[in-house]
Amino acid sequence: MWPLDRQLGDQLGCSPCILLIRVDRIGDAILSTPLLRILRDRFPDGSIDILLGEKNQVVAPLLQDVDRCPVLRKSHIVQTIHDLRQRRYDVVLNLHLNRSASASLVARLAGGRIVLQNSSSDPFEATGRETGVGALHMVSMTSKLLAPLGILPIDDSAARQHLLRLEIPAASVERAHAIRKQVLGGSGPERAVFLNLSASNESRRWPAERWGQLALGLAEIGFHPVLCGTPGDSAAFATATEVAEGSGTTLPATPNYAEFAANLILSRLRATPGVW
Repeated sequence: MWPLDRQLGDQLGCSPCILLIRVDRIGDAILSTPLLRILRDRFPDGSIDILLGEKNQVVAPLLQDVDRCPVLRKSHIVQTIHDLRQRRYDVVLNLHLNRSASASLVARLAGGRIVLQNSSSDPFEATGRETGVGALHMVSMTSKLLAPLGILPIDDSAARQHLLRLEIPAASVERAHAIRKQVLGGSGPERAVFLNLSASNESRRWPAERWGQLALGLAEIGFHPVLCGTPGDSAAFATATEVAEGSGTTLPATPNYAEFAANLILSRLRATPGVW
């Protein structure tokens, strides 16, 4: 374990072998992409791996700046740890700010010479998070874990210099273009709003009736709601469409995350241009 307030100095060469641990949710894996870019810039000749979990492994094909994306599966934990130890990592970096028993355990057992992680009982104490208005963004907080590597934290004011990075396969983008032309007509409505009905499990799923009400409300104020999701959302699609009284459009279900992401990047209405 290495203190986060002490730099490693010359203990690392120009091409260290680094493992990042991010075994929780899809969104958290995506939020890690600015850190991957920073690490690649800092160690262009290094080996950078990121350990994903069963829930967020779907983003692995879209991640840039990494060499390998091993997956931690509950049924193969011992084998996974064995494989990680074979890599002889110089640094194991646990990106989980909240306490995660599985992430912490793997960080300690992966066999890295140096382990960097927030070991405080307060999940944000080591990263200096403030509460309320002005609290740091998660990307900025997590970037503080890179301090021992001689990397300055990401400042919230420099957000546009550290955008999220996903590499969408060309085939997925072409498929999304074809669907938009077929279903939405041409390049699609100018004010289309994509509504994702999917959820990681039923306990986290928003009721389909409310999606329908939201779609109806958006249509009434001049937007074009577009319902999207996976093949497992067919029942939710049917209910939401009925409640929406035909407002908007339902896209064909996407078989994988790359197809889903491609549909979203073709939306003309975005909060942050250039994120993808």
